[in-house]
Amino acid sequence: MKKRISYWVKYTRYRLKDWLFEKLASKSLGVVVSTDFGPMICDPRDNHVSRQLIKWGGYNPSEIGRYIELSEGMNSLLVVGSHIGALALQLADYFDELVCIEANPETFELLQMNILLQNLGHKVQALNVAVTSEDRPVEFLCSRENSGGSKRVPVFSDDNFVYDRPDLMTVTGRSLDSLFRDRRFDFILMDIEGGELDAIRGASNLIKSCSAFVVEFIPNHLARVANKTADDFAKILLALDFDQVEFPRFGTRGSPSDCLVETLEHIIAADGYEDGLIFTRLERHVAKP
Repeated sequence: MKKRISYWVKYTRYRLKDWLFEKLASKSLGVVVSTDFGPMICDPRDNHVSRQLIKWGGYNPSEIGRYIELSEGMNSLLVVGSHIGALALQLADYFDELVCIEANPETFELLQMNILLQNLGHKVQALNVAVTSEDRPVEFLCSRENSGGSKRVPVFSDDNFVYDRPDLMTVTGRSLDSLFRDRRFDFILMDIEGGELDAIRGASNLIKSCSAFVVEFIPNHLARVANKTADDFAKILLALDFDQVEFPRFGTRGSPSDCLVETLEHIIAADGYEDGLIFTRLERHVAKP
């Protein structure tokens, strides 16, 4: 009953906001907001990333701080699931090369505009593809009320995935190992709403060559979007041969073989999540710009 009430509250709120937007600004692509890291074009219908930027002028400063500290001595960054650039563009000054990947075509358009708005076209490359285990078309849900929650079509059609009536479209899918056959990155960030396990399968070589890898862990997405278990997730992560993993929200750090499975299970039992598991290697091999 609580889930149904929550669904209707979110759906009604979204419909009201969408109706107002259509009445007052149907031709606008977004609004320009002054943020802590420069001007950004945001989607006022988005109640998550854009709302945070519009309301506070910033986005996840503690998370950004961790990545800046981790990036010392690194030259190249790949962000998979860049959305409108709220996270990626804050890190642009710390790398010589930045590649942003975003699957949602509408969000990708805002990402491109934000790269140009911040005069970063000379060092930031943006690609409009979904990342998968192999090169193939992907059925994709382009969410509206939470555009950052856009994702490959989930195995289970839960209300939380479809309450805002997302557009269903087919997008180009590429594996990272195919897309970057002759390149490597020092630092890879991945946040793709439940598609991580499939993406990692197609990126084994690229990820094994990087010094740091950050990946989101949301148990509900793993189970309901991908229909996979924590053991499935742990197995593919352990095969990447990192020396250390850190769980920032839960304060756990250690060898993946010692603590990964146990901590993933603890997060599930606590009904929690991690914005980013941080995997690192003791010996870094920095890619040249």
